[in-house]
Amino acid sequence: MDQNRALRVRGFMSYVTKSKQAAYIGIQRTPGIRSLLNHPCPVGSWLTENEATYVSSYSTSLNCLSEQDFSLIEEHGYQTARLTELGFPFL
Repeated sequence: MDQNRALRVRGFMSYVTKSKQAAYIGIQRTPGIRSLLNHPCPVGSWLTENEATYVSSYSTSLNCLSEQDFSLIEEHGYQTARLTELGFPFL
């Protein structure tokens, strides 16, 4: 975890550690994660690997996001959580 991200999630990580009732799942996901799952992904529209890579490397800044970038980041976060739940249901 880089220093910038570490500073942004410090308070949340303290809560996770103390409460043991939450988890931190970074937005960056393993390339090709769908092929690593033990069962097929549900049918639906999934981001391409290029879109996932674009979002996971999106720089943190105070600049205003375009609607397209915001939608892509939002969808990527949802899909990452969904894929994590499929691959690691015990979390």
